[in-house]
Amino acid sequence: MSYAMNNNSPIFRVQAFSLSDKGRRPNNEDFVTFFEPPDPEERKVSGCIYIVADGVGGASIGERASKYAAEKVLYEYLKHSEIEPKKRLKQVVAQANQDIFDYAENNGIRMATTMTVAVVLGNSLVAANVGDSRIYLVSGNKTRQITQDHSIVGELVRNGEMTESEAMKSKVKNKITRSVGGNGNVRVDVLGPIPLKPDDKIVL
Repeated sequence: MSYAMNNNSPIFRVQAFSLSDKGRRPNNEDFVTFFEPPDPEERKVSGCIYIVADGVGGASIGERASKYAAEKVLYEYLKHSEIEPKKRLKQVVAQANQDIFDYAENNGIRMATTMTVAVVLGNSLVAANVGDSRIYLVSGNKTRQITQDHSIVGELVRNGEMTESEAMKSKVKNKITRSVGGNGNVRVDVLGPIPLKPDDKIVL
């Protein structure tokens, strides 16, 4: 998405685009959803919210997990506008996690997804993630990764035990350490607010 703000007023404009490719798999386990409130007052309280979820490869019906989690988080986030955004994001992602975990346990299946959420609120970004789906902020000619990968190689890179190039070639590069629905409890990383400038771009 591209973020732009009118320097003479608090009104901001966001342009968003989405594209999905199932890759070599027979089914697409990715799901994208977003909402840009038309009401200025609602935008002040909840901002514009964008979600990418990627059903965990190898888990049965991962595409159902990603769709449910993304739609659940979007619905619950917008519903509970009385809670400040960072706390709200943590609560609604944790709630989606519990729902999916309980459903999988009750039906004897594996069902999980990664998730990354970006909320553009005024002239700032609030983000949440579980798993290895990333958020990047492109500002001018600089690109930085906002989120941290919850994966085996991600931990090794952060600890200085592996380089980024080694991680890309690792046999365990797709092994995640956290997911939405993988366990009864999940730690949700929530970041921000991160200041945004006119023409900044956010990539999920």
